[in-house]
Amino acid sequence: MLVRLPIFARWSNCILVFCKRLLVCLFLLFLTQHRGYSSNQDGSMNQTYSVDWNGTGFLVSGDGISNSSFPTLSLYENNYYVFNNTSNDDISFSIGENDNSHYIKSDVWNNNAKSGEYLLFSPDSNTSRVLYYFNPHDNSSVGRINVYAHES
Repeated sequence: MLVRLPIFARWSNCILVFCKRLLVCLFLLFLTQHRGYSSNQDGSMNQTYSVDWNGTGFLVSGDGISNSSFPTLSLYENNYYVFNNTSNDDISFSIGENDNSHYIKSDVWNNNAKSGEYLLFSPDSNTSRVLYYFNPHDNSSVGRINVYAHES
């Protein structure tokens, strides 16, 4: 016996898939159109960092940094920063106001990003000026993020 779903149920699945694909395409288009460097400070760019856990700390690459262990990052308001977690296993990458808590304000997306995921951070005027990045399962080592106002 063939059961037919109402047309609304069939179309709602198609619309959901379409919306997800459209969102991914728009995000990728945005990333490719607004490349820059964090020293730009003009409030209209993004920077991508790669973070890789080596067993004792995160090695960070991007914006002139190459596999440096927990460098201090200088980030600017009204810019977008992508942190790609390229670690093996099930290592998480988190940003917090200390090394024990996850930052929960709306300027960070996907905090506690697992291996193979990314964290998106877009600081604004309400963002804490000093934040830390760390592995919440082994927070014996942390890196510092300084957030500055962009120069107009």
